[in-house]
Amino acid sequence: MKPTIDINTDEILKKFDSLNLKSQKKAAKQAIRISLNVLIKQAKKNLQKVIKSRITKPTQKGRFKGLKLSQGIKLNVWRDGKTGKVNIMKDGRLKWFETGTKSRRTTYTNKRKAHSTGQIKPSHFFTNAKKSTEKEIFSNLDQSLMAAIKKTWDKAQLQ
Repeated sequence: MKPTIDINTDEILKKFDSLNLKSQKKAAKQAIRISLNVLIKQAKKNLQKVIKSRITKPTQKGRFKGLKLSQGIKLNVWRDGKTGKVNIMKDGRLKWFETGTKSRRTTYTNKRKAHSTGQIKPSHFFTNAKKSTEKEIFSNLDQSLMAAIKKTWDKAQLQ
């Protein structure tokens, strides 16, 4: 049997109204981050199923040298505290695994013959993670907002 938590929403809303605007935004941003981290965790799990070893090892060459593949999943929360976004499209490597690539071929040069460089099949790891966690994110948002308000209220009372 799961433990139940009784939360008085009227009390929480009174606490939220008594906070200043900066603290209200801070609590809202914190709640959005907590909720969207569910999507990030699921996306990392799905990515690990697609690429077994590359997710934990840092890249050795190129623009992403020293970065792990899972570090390309980014979370942004806007300053207004009303919207947030999880993005993978800024990392070219993750974009290739999500959407795939066409069959690629080099051109002939004086030093080397033309040859095929392969193709990446789309895995849609992020789309699948989004579909599977969408309901959970929105259901967690209320609980995380209440927890963030309570935490911010307690900090304000100590100061």
